[in-house]
Amino acid sequence: MKKLLIVAVAVTSALAFSSCAKDRIYGCTDPFSISYNPNATDDDGTCFVPSSQKVALMGDFTATWCQYCGQWGAPEFEKAITGSGAAAIPLGIHNTDEITSDVSQALTDYYGADGTVSGYPTLLVWNQGSFYDGETMAAAALTEAGTGPAEAGAVASFTDNGTSITISVSAETFADVTGDYFVVAYLMENGIVKNQVIAGLPDNPNFVHNHVIRASSNGTPWGEQFVFAAGLTGSTFLKTYQVLKNPTWVIENMYMVAIVWKYDSATESYTYINAQETHL
Repeated sequence: MKKLLIVAVAVTSALAFSSCAKDRIYGCTDPFSISYNPNATDDDGTCFVPSSQKVALMGDFTATWCQYCGQWGAPEFEKAITGSGAAAIPLGIHNTDEITSDVSQALTDYYGADGTVSGYPTLLVWNQGSFYDGETMAAAALTEAGTGPAEAGAVASFTDNGTSITISVSAETFADVTGDYFVVAYLMENGIVKNQVIAGLPDNPNFVHNHVIRASSNGTPWGEQFVFAAGLTGSTFLKTYQVLKNPTWVIENMYMVAIVWKYDSATESYTYINAQETHL
């Protein structure tokens, strides 16, 4: 009789454990993360959250019709990317060509107006200046990354809905800050094959363009304001946006870059603060 009772208890316990195990849902349990799963019961380490690690931002202001962009701009930019590694995030900012987006054109116009971009190509490390060779550019990017930790950061992800894309953006302050801070997420694409004019050589119809800005979270280069005049450490921002999907985009080659900008109303200018790249 005692043996039967022990067996019965063991079976009951096993069934109860099995039932509890079926009820457990693993996922991100942080409500301030862009990957938050409200149904998750157990955190599995998949939360994407902003980081205070300072990362440099590099840009190649370029165009497919620009012969010197193909001759030395793109190769030197790739050298800078290799030389800076994870310390920098690259942006291919196209101007008046077939892969120009409204966002990249707006960035070109903004930095053209203040004299930062006076010709093509222009290789820029934000807060450090413009460069003509990849090694010097990489060194400047490493210097910029070394100014951290950053006072604010942001991260973004996207979901393909078929005809549209949902972009989720999260930002956070890591220090008490003074000023107006904006956050934006750029939808990026690698592996775009388009003809490139190259000085001294025939055109390359199979030229691969990477780090191309396709769209932004709200259609502007600067995004949405999340700190107004002042913010305390740990101030957070979380929002989703809908972007119309272009049928030419290759989703498998797309990723996100989230950027925090600081706005100076006196000079009507934006200063780069920090960025984070997310591949899903």
